Amino acid sequence: MQQLQSEPNDQFTDGLHRYLESRAQDIARSPGTIPADVWRDLAAMGLMGLSISEDRGGFESASHLCSAMETLGRHLVNPSGIIAGVMASRLLRAPGADAQLQERLAHGDADIAVVSDWSSDVTASPSNGGFVLNGIARHALSGERIDHVLMVCAKTAHPFSPKMLLLLRSDDLQGRTESFRLIDGSTGSLIRLDGLQVPAERVIADDIGDESDDALAWGLMCLCWEAVGAMSRLLDVTTAYAKTRRQFGVAIGSFQALQHTMVDMLLRTEVARDAALLAAAQIGNEDRNAKRVALASAKFQIGRSSQFVRERAVQIHGAVGMSDEIDVTRLFRRLMVVEQTLGSSDDHIAFLAVKSFERHSSSDD
Repeated sequence: MQQLQSEPNDQFTDGLHRYLESRAQDIARSPGTIPADVWRDLAAMGLMGLSISEDRGGFESASHLCSAMETLGRHLVNPSGIIAGVMASRLLRAPGADAQLQERLAHGDADIAVVSDWSSDVTASPSNGGFVLNGIARHALSGERIDHVLMVCAKTAHPFSPKMLLLLRSDDLQGRTESFRLIDGSTGSLIRLDGLQVPAERVIADDIGDESDDALAWGLMCLCWEAVGAMSRLLDVTTAYAKTRRQFGVAIGSFQALQHTMVDMLLRTEVARDAALLAAAQIGNEDRNAKRVALASAKFQIGRSSQFVRERAVQIHGAVGMSDEIDVTRLFRRLMVVEQTLGSSDDHIAFLAVKSFERHSSSDD
């Protein structure tokens, strides 16, 4: 992960930055989504394969993925579909999973939604040679289109129940999916599964504890770096605005109170970047618990930092900061969605509190 600090402008990231600058108007016209031709171009650049091994058609590199997500965040590209693909590719590392589906993901040809156990309470019970699914998937992470749904579900309602992985077709979920627009323009989905009978061939893996944790870690890592990019962009546009907006005959950036506020925004952004770096450094850790704690800590810290930065950005811009004519509003909305995706700051600090209690309890014993 040191590459993220010492070589932030490598050829891949520079090329992605120049490409997104050239397509800024097209991206702005499609808030919450990635235009189809832009998606194809990003896939051709290899972005979709950065979480997939070379033998499956990708080029696995967490450091390049982090740099790419930061760049997407700076350029107001909503990467929900890309993050869903990243998580799907990690889940499909399970023994017996379809290798061809991973190759399609690497080339950007698969539209897959992901339901992690973090955002659902779905259980699968054996029935008539298949399984009956019960529960609600509160948020399926996906792009604009969904052909398949990768779903992690428990075998029982017990909190420590083994998890299994299912690949459902969109036809399997007809009449059970409620789609809606989130405040950033992206698509959200709620899936009600009470009593859904699915055949046994929908099961990809019978026990995916490791793959489920790994997919969640990669998804959180992507969200963290996207947020860092969005916060950096907010800081840039806010300081630029403060240099040009005049009040009482001078630029408002000359007011000491606003200078202090912008310095605090810079500090919070850099703290978020450090948290993301520490989390990314743990992405390859074979200790599941250490990796999960690192990612939860980063998501919590970045959630708190992004709240401060986005609120101060709107405050400095004033009323115009709440309009759709400038990027501040879109960045604000996207950061609010990132905060609630794959667990909020409150969710992750509660998780860390439980882990801390377990650690101290075991040491006392």
